[in-house]
Amino acid sequence: MSLSVLRVVSRPARSLPTTVVRQSRCASSAAHDDHHHEEYDPNVYPKETFFTPFWRRTVLVIAGLITYAKFAPEEYKAGKTLPNGEHETPWLTRVLAHYAPSIENWVKTNEQHLVQTEERAQNTLTQQSAKLPPWPTRNRVIRFEQASPHRIPVGGVPDLSDLVVKP
Repeated sequence: MSLSVLRVVSRPARSLPTTVVRQSRCASSAAHDDHHHEEYDPNVYPKETFFTPFWRRTVLVIAGLITYAKFAPEEYKAGKTLPNGEHETPWLTRVLAHYAPSIENWVKTNEQHLVQTEERAQNTLTQQSAKLPPWPTRNRVIRFEQASPHRIPVGGVPDLSDLVVKP
């Protein structure tokens, strides 16, 4: 036997080459940095419930207002009728009317607003109707008398008989 045959026979059979597929993990431990976790907060926060002082005071104020509306003197209640048959407005309504702006003040404010709105509308109309100045497209009429060098034979003259120069 020749050496090449002995070499083939003595060599163990080769398996087909296999490729090793490595699975890459995006969530591996190397992807985590120190900036992902929160800093320790030494503050101790109270448990949030509806029994905090804010809610307790809110409930007490509402209960007080309901009790006042129920047991208030007749002169402070709404719908009081005077001996002459007229209806008197409630105390809170009178207080609000006292501190509210007068009707003359509202009329003055509304008139100023109306004038400003009309001015703004007029400015808008002026801007919308604005036009550019006319563009002088034919300011050099002599250019029409000059011929184009394209497709004209040497020594030829272009036909300008149908050319009309518009003003």
